[in-house]
Amino acid sequence: MSSSDAGPLGPFTSSSSALPASSVTSSSSADAAVFQRPLGVSPKATEHRLSHESFKQVLREVNADVSERMFAVLTPQIATVARVTVGPQLSSPVRGNRSMFQRFQEARNLTEVVSSVIPEPIDLENAAEQEVAHLRADLHAGQSTQATAAKSFTKEILRRESLQLASSAASRDLEQTKKEVCRLRERENSLQAGARRVQQTSRRPQRYL
Repeated sequence: MSSSDAGPLGPFTSSSSALPASSVTSSSSADAAVFQRPLGVSPKATEHRLSHESFKQVLREVNADVSERMFAVLTPQIATVARVTVGPQLSSPVRGNRSMFQRFQEARNLTEVVSSVIPEPIDLENAAEQEVAHLRADLHAGQSTQATAAKSFTKEILRRESLQLASSAASRDLEQTKKEVCRLRERENSLQAGARRVQQTSRRPQRYL
């Protein structure tokens, strides 16, 4: 090789400079594309990863749709089963509470079934005041009943005492009447005896002196 064929930087520089401009441009763009992709990942692998992610997204959407439909179908059935199961076990206060029992019958899901049999929260202060008011009303009613009963009892005692006094007086009058009857009978008997003696005396013949 002669010195005229080699460039100032040697034969490699001379051969590179001898390449066409289009070849240099295409090789530089290819290198840029290679550097833009992650190292060690082929275009097919990238496309496969994208298709796999899309499939997973579609699968999640399908699962969500199916789950919603299953919940929509099964929720009323679960509520019905819950009502049938819990219904016989309800206590009498729940059955006696019309609003609570109506909420239990109208429950549309398991949460409503459970919440329907739980008593509604009440204000403790108002509940205490109502309880005190009820106790006072019961106390007044009891006192009134007791006073009425005491009056009735007193009247009954007075009535019985009056009857007892009247009975004692009647007994005394009866004894006195019996004594008076006996005295009158004795007097009657004595009078009758005297009358008989008089009659006998009058029937005897008189002696003349």
